[in-house]
Amino acid sequence: MTRVAIIAANAIMRSGTEILLSKSGIPPNCIVTFETVAEFLNHPDLQGFAVALLDDEPYFNNIEATIEQLLQANSKLLIILLSERLMVAYIRSIIKQGASGFIYKEGEMQQSLPIALSAVQRGTVYLSPEVSELLLNNEMVSLGGLNKRDIAVLHLMAAELNVQEIAYHLHTSDRTVYRSREKLREALGGQTNEMIVDAARQQGLLEDA
Repeated sequence: MTRVAIIAANAIMRSGTEILLSKSGIPPNCIVTFETVAEFLNHPDLQGFAVALLDDEPYFNNIEATIEQLLQANSKLLIILLSERLMVAYIRSIIKQGASGFIYKEGEMQQSLPIALSAVQRGTVYLSPEVSELLLNNEMVSLGGLNKRDIAVLHLMAAELNVQEIAYHLHTSDRTVYRSREKLREALGGQTNEMIVDAARQQGLLEDA
């Protein structure tokens, strides 16, 4: 079973993230919380952690060095940043440094967390829908008027969920998912789900690790 570390200076953030992980099916004994990166690095079994959810608030000014420090301690650690900073250069720099994912804290974390954990463990970089939408707008690519829901559907397609599973996660109907998938097909030029996801990666909306 995946062992997950939550590193957050804010106690409410730690407990809230822990609750969301538990609701997603991760056993409480597989979740360990830490107040600081230093505390995490002093844990006697660092290699036992597969994923670290890092709230970037105290580490914003030296985030690249922090990521490097974590990966030096455990080269197989999958780091997912929890951040309220929607800045293109910042997001690209932390992914380039070796982070495996980026979740916008002000978004739908309850939906994003389990999808992110699944994606990064399959070797795919996870960007929450708000982040993908930001990168899409920054690239100034005309993609047929895609909205936030369409981007969310795209991420779930990349996570290999079927239409019914996507509808369940987004609390919507199968018909709405089919409509978003058709918009993605037209915008990205792919006929199959695999082609759509590949095209999205080429546009920088999804990235492989």
